[in-house]
Amino acid sequence: LFGTTQAMLQETLLCLGVAMSSPPAYSTGTQAMDALYRKFFNDFQDEVYLHDAAGRIIDLNDAACLNLGYMRQELIGQTVGLISATFDEAQLAHLWRNHPVGPHTVNSNCHRRKDGSTYHLEVHLSCQEVSGSRFFLAVARSTDEKRQRQHEIEQLNARMAALLEERTQQWRQSTQLLNAVMEQ
Repeated sequence: LFGTTQAMLQETLLCLGVAMSSPPAYSTGTQAMDALYRKFFNDFQDEVYLHDAAGRIIDLNDAACLNLGYMRQELIGQTVGLISATFDEAQLAHLWRNHPVGPHTVNSNCHRRKDGSTYHLEVHLSCQEVSGSRFFLAVARSTDEKRQRQHEIEQLNARMAALLEERTQQWRQSTQLLNAVMEQ
């Protein structure tokens, strides 16, 4: 499964902003690199998916399985459409067909868990071509906490605006009363 482990590891690290100029000096073969790749892949708190141009999931990390509520083997071979609550299969196919090889893009998406509940994500998507076939690496981070914090900030701002308006009205009333007393 990981015949191109070195390239996949480099692509994963590159997607995350870490450049590897040459293979690691400790590389002892594919089995060691497969183990290293799997360790990196599964240690990410972000969800990581590898899929083909048709959207069939080739691999995903532990965080993706945990957040979605599926076992890895339930998702391997399924299409991304199973978990995307934002885009249907046709929209996903259009996105992948038009995605350039090389640079990554950032999209908002909503994933559907096995139990039917959904959560929001920011998805970094990168495409690479290997032997004439296109493959996609998606690194997804939940934005639900960020959305919750934004909502709390908006509520606090609304309360502060209401308090400011209330205090301004009290100040105006006090000023009017003071002016009336001074005019007498």
